[in-house]
Amino acid sequence: MGHMTPLSGYMKVMRDLCARVPDPRTGKNARISMADIAMSDSTVLFLQSPSFLFAQRQLKTREGRAGAHTLFGIEIIPCDNHVREMLDGVPPEHFDPLFHHVHAQLERSGALASSRRASGHLLVALDGTEYISSTEIGCPNCSTQGKKDGIIRNYHAMIGASIVAPGCTDEADLSGQ
Repeated sequence: MGHMTPLSGYMKVMRDLCARVPDPRTGKNARISMADIAMSDSTVLFLQSPSFLFAQRQLKTREGRAGAHTLFGIEIIPCDNHVREMLDGVPPEHFDPLFHHVHAQLERSGALASSRRASGHLLVALDGTEYISSTEIGCPNCSTQGKKDGIIRNYHAMIGASIVAPGCTDEADLSGQ
């Protein structure tokens, strides 16, 4: 077996967690595995495309092949609606082990050492942002905001965290190189 890179280790942990997502389906309607469904959902972050299936079709048209199988181990790509149907009820805590895996890997590699300040602590900056907003569509998990004209705006928001290290001047300082 070949050398496992940090990314391949991350992908293995991610795929294992995706395979353990509870499957609400019954009977013989489980043609697409839960691992493929959940991996397809998470790959949107990697490809920066709102639809993994659309991105794969574009890649196939442009390059003659798609990377779902080789990059993410996905056998069958589900449509966006099927992904939402299957994953909307999965608690975010299901994926906490992935955070712990990445954190442990960063600690072992020493990548966090140069970022430690204030008695050995990591300083974290938090910032809130909205990443989806619509007056036409929404889901049960949307936050809503009523406007003066009676239109309701549906949106999702998140808090992003970044490790900050005063005194570091570039990415090489943060990576410990």
